[in-house]
Amino acid sequence: MVAGLEPPVVAGPGTLPDDLLALAGARNVFCDAPSPWFRPATETLYARRIDRVIWPVGGDLPPIDELPRDSPWLRVPAVRDGRVVEVDADLVHEAGPHVAEAALRIFRLLHADSSASLSKGSTR
Repeated sequence: MVAGLEPPVVAGPGTLPDDLLALAGARNVFCDAPSPWFRPATETLYARRIDRVIWPVGGDLPPIDELPRDSPWLRVPAVRDGRVVEVDADLVHEAGPHVAEAALRIFRLLHADSSASLSKGSTR
């Protein structure tokens, strides 16, 4: 989960976003980061096999379509290919009674395609 633009910052182990991803049935590709709020080199962002990027809008992050053209995030394959899920930053960055709602919302956003298929009777 993205936490900062310049320099790039991601949520690592022991953070609320990392826990929310686990509750939503997803794996944080930076779960092995050496610190909770990790500043990966841009080459690391490009090299990791990031399936989807969770982009918390609000606070320090603008909507993905408002990023500067030279942002390193736009060269991350998942972002470049449109595999970005925007969520409300307040929902995923602050612990509180809404944690279950945040995990459920992330689950639904990440699994939207398979949830739709399951609701139509698919056995996937």
